[in-house]
Amino acid sequence: MKSIILFLLFVPLSAFGSDKKFCQDWKCGGRFDAPKGSICEGWKFNIEPDMQINDADLTEQSARKAIDWLSENLTKEGRLISFGKENSLKRIRGYIFKKSYLDSKSVNKEIMRKSYCTWLKNEGFWYD
Repeated sequence: MKSIILFLLFVPLSAFGSDKKFCQDWKCGGRFDAPKGSICEGWKFNIEPDMQINDADLTEQSARKAIDWLSENLTKEGRLISFGKENSLKRIRGYIFKKSYLDSKSVNKEIMRKSYCTWLKNEGFWYD
C-alpha cells in the first residue's frame, strides 16, 4: 500500500497519457505572445494580455508601495482588500524575480530569465 501511495505522489497523472501533444519546450503551451521588447519576448503566456503583469509594473518603487499598502491593510477583510493583498504580493514577488534576473551574472542569466518568465507566464496576472 505504501508503494502505491508513493507512486501516486511522485508520478504525475499526465504520465499515463493524454491526447494533447507533450510539450518539452519551456516556452510552449501559452496562447498569447509576450509583449515585444519585454524581458520575456518570444515566450507564450497563458494570460490574457489585458490582465498580464508586465515588466514596467515591477519596479522597486511599486514593490515598496505594495509593502507599505500591505502593512496598513494586512488585518483588514473584504473581497477588494483580499484582491489588493494578492496583487501586492504579486508585485513584490514579481519584482524579486525581475531584479534577480537583472542582477544575475551572465552564466546564470538565462536560468534567471526562465524563472522570471515562467512566473509571468503562469502567475503574472492581476486580480480585479
